[in-house]
Amino acid sequence: MSPIRPAWACALLISLLSSPAFAADTPRADVNGDPLPDGAFARLGTLRWRTSSNVVLASYLGDGKTLLTVSQDQLAQVWDVATDKELRRFDVSGAPNAPLAGANPPVFATRISSGSVLSADGTTLAVLARDGKAHVFDTATGKEKSRVPGGTSRTALALSADGKTLAIFDVNRTTTLWETAGGTKSGEIGRGREGDVISLMITKLAFAADGKTLLQAGYDFVNGGGVKLFVAVRDVATGKELRRLTDVPANSTTALIISAFSPDGRLFAVADQAGKVYLIDVTEGKAVRAFDVTEGAAFANVVFAADGKTLFSFRLRPPAAPVLTGWDVATGKITYRSGKAEEPPAGGARPLPAPAPGVVRAAALTPARLVTGTLAVAPDGKSFAWVEHSAIRLLDLATGRERPGPAGHAAAVQEITFSRDGKTVTTHGGDGAVLHWEVSSGRPVDGPPLPRWLGAFKLLSPDGRTFAGCDANGAVHLVNTASGEQLHPETPADPAMSRAAAFSPDGRTLAVLSMALSSAEQTVRLYDVATGKTRVAFKLPQQAAPGVAGLTLARRARTRNLLFSPDGRLLLVDGQPVTLWETATGREYRQLPLGDGAALRYAAFSPDGRAVALDTIGGGLAVWELATGKRRLPLAEERALTPAEAALASRLLVIVDPHDPSSVAYAPDGRLLAQAGDDGKAHLWDLRTGKEAAALASHRGALTAIAFAPGGNTLATGGADTTALLWDVAGLRAKLTAPSAALTGEKREASWATLADTDTARAYDAVRALAADPAATVALLRERIKPAKAPEAARVKKLIDDLDNDDFAVREQARRDLEKLGEAAAPALRAALKGGASAEQRRQAEAILAGVSKQNVSGESLRLLRGLEALELAGTKDAIRLFEELAGGAAGALATTEARAALDRLGRK
Repeated sequence: MSPIRPAWACALLISLLSSPAFAADTPRADVNGDPLPDGAFARLGTLRWRTSSNVVLASYLGDGKTLLTVSQDQLAQVWDVATDKELRRFDVSGAPNAPLAGANPPVFATRISSGSVLSADGTTLAVLARDGKAHVFDTATGKEKSRVPGGTSRTALALSADGKTLAIFDVNRTTTLWETAGGTKSGEIGRGREGDVISLMITKLAFAADGKTLLQAGYDFVNGGGVKLFVAVRDVATGKELRRLTDVPANSTTALIISAFSPDGRLFAVADQAGKVYLIDVTEGKAVRAFDVTEGAAFANVVFAADGKTLFSFRLRPPAAPVLTGWDVATGKITYRSGKAEEPPAGGARPLPAPAPGVVRAAALTPARLVTGTLAVAPDGKSFAWVEHSAIRLLDLATGRERPGPAGHAAAVQEITFSRDGKTVTTHGGDGAVLHWEVSSGRPVDGPPLPRWLGAFKLLSPDGRTFAGCDANGAVHLVNTASGEQLHPETPADPAMSRAAAFSPDGRTLAVLSMALSSAEQTVRLYDVATGKTRVAFKLPQQAAPGVAGLTLARRARTRNLLFSPDGRLLLVDGQPVTLWETATGREYRQLPLGDGAALRYAAFSPDGRAVALDTIGGGLAVWELATGKRRLPLAEERALTPAEAALASRLLVIVDPHDPSSVAYAPDGRLLAQAGDDGKAHLWDLRTGKEAAALASHRGALTAIAFAPGGNTLATGGADTTALLWDVAGLRAKLTAPSAALTGEKREASWATLADTDTARAYDAVRALAADPAATVALLRERIKPAKAPEAARVKKLIDDLDNDDFAVREQARRDLEKLGEAAAPALRAALKGGASAEQRRQAEAILAGVSKQNVSGESLRLLRGLEALELAGTKDAIRLFEELAGGAAGALATTEARAALDRLGRK
């Protein structure tokens, strides 16, 4: 026995025993002491005060020692205020046997601003769930007390202070009353005003403290156009309207979304886009006070203290600290202000310190993100809680200091990038932050001081030298990561319309997609990173917005995917169909039709550039062959939407979680494909067998990013829970064996014939069958594929001259012969175009080059490409020797270029 074999076997045994599959049952913990899922060795970020999706309701319970949150993935969580740890969780979706972690519900059934409500005593929670019913829960146990039947047209909820009565507004202008103990209907309050009112919308409901009156805030659409805001008071027993204020001073319907009633129901606070908060006395039916809160944002969120004596307005001003202002309700005087560190404190004002290291601030506050119910004042008035995305934050009102917390993002991890040596990893979050981590420990490390842009994208170049980001205004910026200096501040053009971007593999080119707001015309520009100048620009064809069984375009996590091929020669652009473009010329290269109703989630090129994996809504996950533009290997089919989900998704009132699973990644050697699944698991697919190799149950909530480290032994997954997990997949990779099956002469010939088949699935089966018998395949291909011979220069010149022949038949024959020569004739054709070619020669030469570029391969060329793919999959020493022979062929020939590229890849494995 060779002395090498025992050493190899020992190393493999050690690798397997140290892998997650063979590890001892010793629970592992992250740097904060929280347990890790089986198989993960590090967590980047924290689960402390982090929910699994954007929060829509946050409120203290009981004596203020616990805090309840409801997030958009329809999960309720109860937190220990002293320790920041989660105490319990319960599902509020109404779905039977709904999982409490890892699921990704496609829709939330109602407006998130009014679809969840907690009773004043903190004992009862009501939620308009995905099934359109109102579900009532006991917050102490998480058990469902009752459910109220109904439809998906409900828009607002209110609970009486004792939690015994539930009011629900329906878009048919009716408010119904229900007993929460049994879910029985106890009353109905009419359809609202008639007369000149076309329709009425209630955005806020609240019971007065005694439960005898119901408060309504909303707006009327009236004849002649326009909207009238109003606040109405109704008698619960009779349904009679007692009074109505129709001259609400706020100037936007958005203001009603972030408004608040005082605990006793006497006052109504509403903020408008002019930077003012108005206080309305509901009992008197008039506005009594206006507060000026113009600290840099159009709107302020408002909340009353538990005793109703103080009104707080809260504003986020990234990157500055948030501003919290307290107003004495009786006098209108400021009693508290924090967050204005640039001004000396006055009276009760205290500055809010700058963010602690690792604590991430929120995105800019826009009307789309003004979610009421995510601010809370503790019952004892000593602390203030607010939510940014998925992160809960606490402020000590006595000191003006924020409670420090572990490092991490405040929103979903959107992108993951490993350094080239695999020792560090960078995460980009939906909160605008870019954080750096040590792979071995999961601890935060210092990295380049990168700005926090809050626009459509944040990208780190593959070489780590350049960072590209889009700000909240849509402008793209490039930053040198070593110096922190911004490059080419004038680049690119049309800044307000930038929607997506991608770096080329060498980091020298940045592709940016922009859209003209006036015409919706979309353009892709390729910029030289070094100079900031445009290399190529091309317009995208107009497309209708795709829909999937009632799913609107809103469900898609990205507006457009942009992705360079491994050699940088092609750029993939999302659409229907998905289209590949040549980066050198801006010409269309190939289309990948997804099929009716399908839409792209994410794409990943195979490392060899021969295929692309497309994860689609409505079409599942599959690998496509670039040579033909057809599907070759289906992996996972899309889960069909239930009729209820499809109906909900098509309604205007549906709010969709923006963190739809949208990531796939190839391992560097091309053997494994990782996919972020709808079920919250990371699925690893063995592309040699087409079967699933593993499923990693990982994050609390949806997966949002996936990436392999160099070498492929570490997998990183990012989630909507704001963290990334690192997994050791070395053991899994070690267990993957190359399929082996001897090919008889008859089967070998049949496989060779099938390589040219137009059925890409059958052809790929033949590729894998040939790769499974390397010795026989090498012998076959050495016999069938020979090094390309360069065409005689004189013959090529004669053919180019004949393109201008007076005889049509001669011109046509010359064109056909040049097309057969393909890449071998390309250098001479390009030289002719640079020289004094006639108009006819130029037209013909450009058409031939376009055909060569598009690689309309078929027959023998297709067989050649697939045969060489089988040879590379075999990867034996004899296969490498054959590649070396073929690489010595004529420059530009298909066999030569493919062989040289294969040798380069095999050398890197």
